[in-house]
Amino acid sequence: MLHTTNSLFLNPLQIEQRLFPIHRAIEKCYASLPWPSGIKQVSVVTHTPSGLGDISAAAKVISLMQRICPELIFDWVLIPTSTNKISAKKALDFLTEADQTKISVRTCSCFPNLAGPADLLLGGPAKSWDTAYLEDRIWRRVKGPRFDFMEIAETARNLNFDAAKYMAKIAKRSELPMNYAQVHKEIFPYEYNILGVGGMLPMGLLEGTGVLLDSERMKASLSRSSCCPNYLSKIEDEQLRRDIFSAMGADSADTFYHLDYDHYSFNFGYARYKNSWKKFIDCVAIHEGEKEVVIVFNYQENDTKEEGDLFASLFSRERLSFLLTRGYGKITLKTEEEESIVWLVKESTSYRQLKVIGRRHFPPQDMKWLQLAAERLLATGDNSAVESWCARCKLYVYEDVNELFGCKWLFLQQQVDLAQTISPALGKLLALFGGDQRYYPGPLNMQFTTAQMNELEALLATPDLGEKTLQFCQIVTTNYPFDKALEGAIKRCVWNYLLPALQQIEADALDEAFRVSCLSLLKGDLGQNCFPLRTDLTLLAERVKHCVTQHASI
Repeated sequence: MLHTTNSLFLNPLQIEQRLFPIHRAIEKCYASLPWPSGIKQVSVVTHTPSGLGDISAAAKVISLMQRICPELIFDWVLIPTSTNKISAKKALDFLTEADQTKISVRTCSCFPNLAGPADLLLGGPAKSWDTAYLEDRIWRRVKGPRFDFMEIAETARNLNFDAAKYMAKIAKRSELPMNYAQVHKEIFPYEYNILGVGGMLPMGLLEGTGVLLDSERMKASLSRSSCCPNYLSKIEDEQLRRDIFSAMGADSADTFYHLDYDHYSFNFGYARYKNSWKKFIDCVAIHEGEKEVVIVFNYQENDTKEEGDLFASLFSRERLSFLLTRGYGKITLKTEEEESIVWLVKESTSYRQLKVIGRRHFPPQDMKWLQLAAERLLATGDNSAVESWCARCKLYVYEDVNELFGCKWLFLQQQVDLAQTISPALGKLLALFGGDQRYYPGPLNMQFTTAQMNELEALLATPDLGEKTLQFCQIVTTNYPFDKALEGAIKRCVWNYLLPALQQIEADALDEAFRVSCLSLLKGDLGQNCFPLRTDLTLLAERVKHCVTQHASI
């Protein structure tokens, strides 16, 4: 809610949030336009504070750009961090859907292979630096505009509020009439400018934007409604494949195809914090009431060095006692270094087994096979969450990484809010596991308390939870594709750069009530209740297309 005061200048971010869907609607009017022939070479700059997730997102955007214009030539530059020193060769693994013959990949320490300046600078998904600094870092000048796509739920400064307010202030002091077109570019900028404002499109589960969906996962056939164990046979890591086969009672790929999938439940978790793995083990153990359970998860190297015994750190006496009450009599943990087995009862066929397999890293293709094969999924960050929805599952939970100045808490809230519209139980489950501060204030990434475990058991017992989770996945993949939003935003950027007259056309196409409200708002004449929430853009797409067509015919 905006403050109930006529002076809204103190809340530019809140104003921008109201303008967000209108900004996205303006960009949508450009999506069907052709790509301008004058923009041929694109420098893509990817800062990698989050590691492989940033690389994967940038690779998907490059693939999208190639679909928009197959003739584009890309100079993809990686700017590693001290903790994520990713090589150019590693980045190539993520370009599975792209024409790699037209993509040069390098780190910022290497000179470019392409001659001359770039026509367009495309940054993302992590926050980056000003353009002049980037040009020095990547050893290449940019003669055209810059546009940044941003990680999910990141706050983007697209409203140059200070500039717009200043222009309104001057007009008011001089008692001169003020034309809305004078401030349109400041309210809805199309490119990243020297002030670090504008030309930024954040991803998210919001109207007008979306997330980078994975078409391969979405198109993959499933032998069951939420998974397909057959994909486990495609895993490239031979030892991991053998460990999974063995855990599911198969000694080889041949015997794996004859397994009774009703006897084994396969699940996959990808997270950063050990407490998330513990909570995921609890969730799977509770939710699965009949089958033997197999869980594959990632773990960091220091997890074994710091605590010595990974098994003891994951399976406390309390957790083992709890698992026994859920019918599990044998617990196994197998990593690349060791295997630990604990019998909670004397060998008996009446008790089930829970087997956990840990690996430090997974190749991108193996991540896909694991997600498609799993009934239940744990995700973190941006990429693994979206991949989980594209792969589909009967149970989904999310870890808020709780980074300083991060935005994943807001991404979690977006997920919770959308899930609530489908199933209150699903929304509450996501909030409980991730630690949505609106419902569960306190430190993040802690183990469940006794009260929370009781609540968790009740939520996981919801009869239609699996069905609603699948519905959640379908709604996201159907209603929140980022590709169309990004296509419209980038095309608006390049066409407005080439044809400045489009700014006036946009301003004129907005309806009168919206323009008057914006001007009054900037002058301080209106309160929040008069703030425009919608505008009619019926004519804009037609006028923009006409302008571009005239330019192309010259």
